[in-house]
Amino acid sequence: MTEGETPLVEIALSLRFSCQANFSRAFRQSTGMAPGQYRRDVTAALDINALRVRSGFKDTDLHIDPGAGFDENFPVSQPGLRGRTTHLIST
Repeated sequence: MTEGETPLVEIALSLRFSCQANFSRAFRQSTGMAPGQYRRDVTAALDINALRVRSGFKDTDLHIDPGAGFDENFPVSQPGLRGRTTHLIST
């Protein structure tokens, strides 16, 4: 299902489901997601992994110290209410 672009209806029929809706229902009950969403998620993950391989990225290239905590000197912007009024408008 993750390789190629076989329509889901063909996959459903090849698995002897009477229709795509029954296949989708069974797939969703089994995996927790629709078959189309599963296909998109797996394709995206494969694309990201291929990009990592081509670029030479390794997880060991990340230098994150989980015990370092929050950097208090890092500027953090305050969320604002852009375009919204903060007071009541009486009519």
